[in-house]
Order: sequence, then C-alpha cells, then structure tokens
Amino acid sequence: FGAAAAAGRLLRLDPPRMSQALGLTATRAAGLKVQFGTMGKPYNAGQAAAAGLEAAILVALGLDAQPRALEGPHGYGATHAGGNDAGQALAGLGEAWLFEDVSHKFHACCHGLHAALEAARTLDLAAPEIAEITVHTHPRWLTVCNQTHPTTGLGAKFSYRAVLAMLANGYDTARLDTFSDAMAVHPRITGLLDQIIVVPDDTLEETEAVVQLLRRDGQRLDARHDLLTPMSLSARIERVRRKAEVLIGAEVVAAVDSLIAHGGAARDLGELIAAPD
Repeated sequence: FGAAAAAGRLLRLDPPRMSQALGLTATRAAGLKVQFGTMGKPYNAGQAAAAGLEAAILVALGLDAQPRALEGPHGYGATHAGGNDAGQALAGLGEAWLFEDVSHKFHACCHGLHAALEAARTLDLAAPEIAEITVHTHPRWLTVCNQTHPTTGLGAKFSYRAVLAMLANGYDTARLDTFSDAMAVHPRITGLLDQIIVVPDDTLEETEAVVQLLRRDGQRLDARHDLLTPMSLSARIERVRRKAEVLIGAEVVAAVDSLIAHGGAARDLGELIAAPD
C-alpha cells in the first residue's frame, strides 16, 4: 500500500484513481511470516513493493478497479483483518503522523540486529583491540536473529555475532554483497564470533540494545541505542540515500531524488529510473 501511494503520488493520480490503485493493491496482498529467516522474507517485501508500483501504473494507464476494496464488503479489512472497522483504522488521520516514527533499515540484515549495530557504531569497534563484546537485547530477538555460528550469508543476516564481527572488521553492513557465503566463513569473521556474547534483557524494549566493549588494554566502553530515538531529517535522508546508492546505484537515486524534489510527474516507469539531466 505504501508503494502504491508513493507511486500514485509521483504519477499524480487524482483521488478517484488513487483509490483504485489502493484497491487494486488490496487484491494482491500476500506474504507469510513463516518465511522469516529465509530469502522468502525480503521477497515478501519486494513482492509487496512491486505489486503497489504496478497497481499504480496500471491505474494510470486506465485499468479499472474497485475503489472501495479496502473497506467494502468482502474487501481487505473484512477478509484480512477479521473485521471492517473503518473508524478505528482511520482514527487520527490527518492528526497523527506515523512517518515520524518510521525506523529505516540502514543495514542489510534482520531488523532485530539494527539497534545493536547502531550502538556499536558509536564505539568505533576495531577487531584487533577487542577482548569481548556483550550485547544486551530484548529476549524475543534470541529466537529470531541469534545464530551463533552461521555458515551462509543468509544466516549471517540473522546473527548478532556475525554482523558485529563484520562491523569490527570494517565491512559495510549496508551492502548486500557483505552478506555472502564466503564472508560468513571468512577467518576474520569466524575468529571473532566466540568473543561476542548475547544476553537477553527484559528491561529493554524491542527497539533497544546495549553493547558493552572490553578492549584488550582493559578499557571498558558501552553504548545504548533505541531505534525510536528522534533523528534529524537531514541525517535520515543522508543514510537512506547512501544505502539506496549501494543497492540501486547513484544515478537511479539521483533521478528519484530529483523527481521528488521538483514535484514532477512520471508518465511511466522508465522516467523513474532514467538518469538525471
């Protein structure tokens, strides 16, 4: 739905056609949580984004869809949420702005690892100086992203030990190619795994983590991070742009930036990915 709304805005759909784009997206909703821990999880997100973008483009080209597919009889609310309470769904609309609480994924790994990575970034980890790292995290994450000795790049995406070892060795955890099978078993990574301890802490929120560093010289440092900590718009834009450039290339990012900044309308997908003038 977010992709459909964003693409619809860029395509300058009027309210009736935007309603149709969202309605068309509703009929394509899919993705199961059982895929977590596999490549099916990011596929879910990619499939949702592709469905939203395609729905907006199809409606822009004239495809007709039910504009009340979200709240109408047998629509999304009734069939997917088990109810159809439009009042509750729209409560605070125009007053409560959820974008202010959006937590972007600045690293190419499980969301549960991000608070620890953000905390560790402030400690300026360097592998040769590390005697031990202790991570305190909410207990729920131990069954999600605490693989102790992953042997694949996918497994490393769900491992506190692996991602912190990557960070300590200077690898960019925003890059997809950092999470390769070869990296997962690289001696620089595996040699540090057993020096990283993960501890459940039910005093922490799911968005929080505390990282404690013991250096070989005996110095102890610690850092805490909460993913809900307010972040300046300029800092958020810079980090989202940097990750996007790694994933889809600087030219595409510049083209999308320009389109958003100047309020232009794209007539087709080609304009969204065309190199800037």
